[in-house]
Amino acid sequence: MKANRLSIFALSALIVLSFSSCRKDEPKATEEPKVPEDVVLKTGFYVLNQGAMGTNKASLDCFDYVSGTYKNNVFDPSVTLGLGDTGNDAKVYGGKLYITVNGSNLVEVADASTAKHLASITINSCRYVNFYNGKVYVTSYNGFNNGYVSEIDTTSLTVTRKCTVSVCPEEMAFAGTKMYVAHVGDYDHGYSKKLSVIDMSTFTETKQIDVALNMSKVRPTADGKLLINSLGNYYDVSGSLVVFDPMSETVVKSFDIPVYGLDIYNGKCYCFTQEYDESWNTTYRFYTIDLATYALGGSPITDGTEKEMQNPSNIAIDSRNGNFYVCDAADYVTPGTVTCYSSAGKKQWTKTAGDIPYAIAFK
Repeated sequence: MKANRLSIFALSALIVLSFSSCRKDEPKATEEPKVPEDVVLKTGFYVLNQGAMGTNKASLDCFDYVSGTYKNNVFDPSVTLGLGDTGNDAKVYGGKLYITVNGSNLVEVADASTAKHLASITINSCRYVNFYNGKVYVTSYNGFNNGYVSEIDTTSLTVTRKCTVSVCPEEMAFAGTKMYVAHVGDYDHGYSKKLSVIDMSTFTETKQIDVALNMSKVRPTADGKLLINSLGNYYDVSGSLVVFDPMSETVVKSFDIPVYGLDIYNGKCYCFTQEYDESWNTTYRFYTIDLATYALGGSPITDGTEKEMQNPSNIAIDSRNGNFYVCDAADYVTPGTVTCYSSAGKKQWTKTAGDIPYAIAFK
C-alpha cells in the first residue's frame, strides 16, 4: 500500500508539473504574434524610385501601416549592385514583388514581405507589369524593333510565352479574355495611335486599333471600359484622356486635358495634368472625373497643398481605405517625396524618398 500511495503521488505530481509547463509555454491571450525579424513590410506599400537614367540609382522604399514608419533602401542588401538602372514599375502579386528595371533590362522578383531577392528575369527594355489568371505579364520596348509582351510563370519565374506587338508598348489592361496594350511610339517611327489587342488563349495580337496619339497608361473601369491617357506630340497636338469601349472598339468619351498620372477608386478617376509653355516650364493641375456621369471635377486635394509640389510623377490610391499618395520627383536630381492624403483630400504627411519616386505597390 505504501508503494502504491507513492506511485499515485508521483504520478499526480508529474501530471501537475506537465500541465503547469504546458500553460507556461502558451502565449497569453493579449499577446500579439511576433513579426519575424526579416520582415520589412507587414502591410502598407512599396515605393520604387526610378533614379536618373544611367546612374544605377534605382531604389526601393516602403511605408508600413502597422509601425507607421517610412524606410528607405529596403531592397535586399546582399544584391551588391542594388536594383540597377532606371526602375519603372512595381506591383505585388501572390506574395512576390515584381519590379521592372528598364535600363538594366531586368525584372527583379523579391519576397513581398522581406524584399529579399528571389530572381532576376532578363527582358529587354522592360516597362510595365500586370497579372492575369495566375501569370505575370511585362511589356518591352525591345530596342528600336517591334515591342513584345512576355508571360512569366510565377513558380519557375521564367518567361513561358512572348507576343510581338507594335513599337514601344507601355501599360496594359484586361477586359474579358483580351489584353489591351497602349503604345507611345518613338522618334524613329513617330508617335503611335495604336492599341494592341491580344487574345489571351493563344497569346497572339489579333488587331491594332487607332485610338489616340502617344498613349502610355490604360486602366480598366468597373463597367468594363478602359481609361487611356494620350500625351499628344508635345507641340501642336495636345494630350487628352479617353474612355475606350472594348465591346464597340470605339472612344465613347474624350477629355481635353493632358493627363500624365491617374488612378481609379470608388467610381472616380483621380488624375493630374502636365502642361508646358514655350520655355518648357511645367504646370500641374489635379482633377477628379465621375466615371458614371463623366463629369469633370476639381482637385481631390482639398487643402490646397498641391501647390507645394514641384514635379508630381504619379498618383496611387489604396482601395482598402481611400487614402491616396502623390509622388513628387522634385528637381529630378535630389531625393523626391511621397505625400499621403486622406480619403477626404487632407494632407497627412510627407516623407523623403529616393531619386525620382514613381511607382507605388500596395501590399
